Amino acid sequence: MRKKADILIIDDEPVVVDSVKKILSAENFTVDTARDSNDGLKKIETRHYQLIICDIMMPEIDGFQFLEILKEKNIN
Repeated sequence: MRKKADILIIDDEPVVVDSVKKILSAENFTVDTARDSNDGLKKIETRHYQLIICDIMMPEIDGFQFLEILKEKNIN
């Protein structure tokens, strides 16, 4: 069986994170979570993800700013 993608979910709402993680885990994806953009940025420094699911409306660094930071760091 082919290895499925490593996925990072970034959202400040635990209900959303838990729901998405449950669905993806049931499909045998490897799922990691972050409670905000800063936490997500720390996780990206130590692991490569094939897919990042990021909320737009978050405190401090919103989803658009998070994507700009990824672009600046040349993380794609």
